[in-house]
Amino acid sequence: MENLVWNDKFSIGLPEIDEQHKKLIDIINMMNDVVEGKAMKNTTMKIVLREMVNYTNYHFNSEEELMIKSGYPGYAEHKKEHTDFIIAVKKFSVEIKENRNISCDLIIFLYNWLTNHILNVDNKMGQYTLGK
Repeated sequence: MENLVWNDKFSIGLPEIDEQHKKLIDIINMMNDVVEGKAMKNTTMKIVLREMVNYTNYHFNSEEELMIKSGYPGYAEHKKEHTDFIIAVKKFSVEIKENRNISCDLIIFLYNWLTNHILNVDNKMGQYTLGK
């Protein structure tokens, strides 16, 4: 599978959040490298998934604080998307711990979810925040 590449269409106009999105793309690409056998020797899907979960929590907290500070009216819906994502990733995590080979499914889910979320959900938040 091709690695996801950052381009300007993903920018929501908030540099801190854009940098965090770039980091999430990097982590997803590391997962892809693990699946394709291109990762560094001691890198495993479990390790990269743990990094994804930890960094995602940090990122979601950053976005949610920003939405609260700006009075973003779509906060509840946006937060629900974050919660649903965490639940889905935890399910994948359990399957990986049980040594089920779902790595490609996980990467496809992450690619699709992240690109859709940035382009459709985060972009609205960015536009609102910049317009304040």
